[in-house]
Amino acid sequence: MQNEPAIQHQNPAEKMIQEVKSMTAVLMDRSGSPKYHWFICMLNVLQVHNCLTHPKLGMRTPMEAALGYTLDISV
Repeated sequence: MQNEPAIQHQNPAEKMIQEVKSMTAVLMDRSGSPKYHWFICMLNVLQVHNCLTHPKLGMRTPMEAALGYTLDISV
């Protein structure tokens, strides 16, 4: 089976990439970041996303599901 490119309902990663790009655009718009800071803003969005729980992961964070233990987030 092959997926067609840019058909987001065939590949779950396409939808997540679309959401990350959308959240990055919102962050840049609301913070007034210059366009050349897009990569730093995207890293920030991904870092926040990795700290949020998700119902499909049994209300665990993606990092917890991947590594098997709860990360210490008390900075």
